[in-house]
Amino acid sequence: MVGAHIEGAVTYFRNGPYDKLLRAIRIKYESNGEAVGAVSTLALTDVELLALAAFMDMTAPALELRGRFSIGSFEEQLSMKYEGLNLRQLLYTYFG
Repeated sequence: MVGAHIEGAVTYFRNGPYDKLLRAIRIKYESNGEAVGAVSTLALTDVELLALAAFMDMTAPALELRGRFSIGSFEEQLSMKYEGLNLRQLLYTYFG
């Protein structure tokens, strides 16, 4: 069943303004070897920030005020929205 969740998640992220965000997460993930640390939101466009805020179940102003988001929190949202899916699986499939 996770396979269907992976494809659904990849389709969702490819159809939205998430490429820059996922590239930043990938760099952090590869350097740390796990879903730890934070990614800055300062370089995101308004559209990217709104999309990320919606995915994270936050408001864009709250996310913008923080100036960053936790990769661990992103993975938690991913796992809740796409049952059982983890960040490593998403990144591997998204980037091929």
